[in-house]
Amino acid sequence: MLGYKFTCSSCRWTNDPSPNLLSCGVCESPLDVKYISDLLPSVVLPKGWRGPPIPLPIDRQEDHLTLGEGNTPVVKLQKIYDIIGVEVFAKFEFLNPTGSFKDRGTSIMISVLKSMGITELVEDSSGNAGASVSAYSALAGITA
Repeated sequence: MLGYKFTCSSCRWTNDPSPNLLSCGVCESPLDVKYISDLLPSVVLPKGWRGPPIPLPIDRQEDHLTLGEGNTPVVKLQKIYDIIGVEVFAKFEFLNPTGSFKDRGTSIMISVLKSMGITELVEDSSGNAGASVSAYSALAGITA
């Protein structure tokens, strides 16, 4: 059992998560994700991830997919400092597997879809999101 439920933002109706459930089954209002703390699995960060453990909506650890996203460097832009005297830093997100910051979220999204048994998906994108979804879907064996 997953450690979260969908809860209606208006009437508080609750339901198990489903990729087909887009709004409240009673009043059609937007849904919130409500974490159930005693049901959350113990969190183990995927290989290469750093930082505090975060609760992920993934039932089985083996469904958590990664292509090595994250842990991109933060670099001081020294020449800007030399010119204007202000320290400016840049996060090099282009070093993610598909060259986009979107890999971080896509890793979680595709992991959740895989854990729900989804085998096909459609993504409307003309750029970074499409490349990211394509790469992570291929890793998951999901037709995109």
